[in-house]
Amino acid sequence: MSASASGGFFGINFSASANHSSASESAVAANQSTAAGRSTNVKNLSNAMAKHVQNSNSNREVTINSNTQDSYTESTETGIVRELANPNQSRVLNFVFRQLLQEYVTLTYLADIKVAFSNGHPESFRIVSLAELDLLLYEVLNTSNTATYVEEVKEMLRCAYTLPDSVTNYNGEGFAFLQEVDAPTFRCTTTQRFVKTTNLSDTYSTDGGVKISVPGVILNVDKHVLRTDSVVADALMGQGEALDCFNAHVQEAKKNQLWLEAEKLKLALETLQSIADPALRAQLYAAMFNPPAPVVTP
Repeated sequence: MSASASGGFFGINFSASANHSSASESAVAANQSTAAGRSTNVKNLSNAMAKHVQNSNSNREVTINSNTQDSYTESTETGIVRELANPNQSRVLNFVFRQLLQEYVTLTYLADIKVAFSNGHPESFRIVSLAELDLLLYEVLNTSNTATYVEEVKEMLRCAYTLPDSVTNYNGEGFAFLQEVDAPTFRCTTTQRFVKTTNLSDTYSTDGGVKISVPGVILNVDKHVLRTDSVVADALMGQGEALDCFNAHVQEAKKNQLWLEAEKLKLALETLQSIADPALRAQLYAAMFNPPAPVVTP
């Protein structure tokens, strides 16, 4: 007879037989087997997710082309042309198109453990929870040494999942995934039964400060970036000078001219505001801003 236990779909195998040397040696071998099983299955999940992300990304490529074309046609159609003007005299204006991306975080964590049994025949395959472990073991290990074999299987679980560092997460932190409590059995007796550790949880923090908590031990974290169908356009002003020395001085002179005209208007308005008589202020305003037309002598 043989019994095997698995956490989810992780291959965790235990065995008990009359020719075992000791329960401690079996427990050590079981602990190594469970750790290797978890590592192998996590790696398979990660590889499958990476292939899925690669296929999704290949179907989300966005191509932006900039073409210039001159066409000459004679027809009666009316066309509307929109032009983008660069208001900067000494800087080039660039338009940059960006495709938006999304980052997906996938957590693989150990949430529960179930025990599986098979004697080699497909119809004998059974999966039970830890609460039904004793019932399964006493049913399939029906020999004169059943109690000894049951204790060996429990010792394997105890070594692999109840120790403080028995299950390590993605950061190398150890957790005791199971604990033993007193519970009645189907034989009307009290025994130690395995249950999930009370308030067991593990947390992953993203780069943006978002915390994700799961009711178990996080075994692996995968981050994948996927393309989206959205594109944004940004206007960027170049940093290189587009004018030579002469044209740069011309632009500077135009700027000074506009500034002087603004100062002249400001001074005129301040002068008019200082006149208390409204009639006189209106007369001077008209003379200042609406001068009479010059008289042309023939």
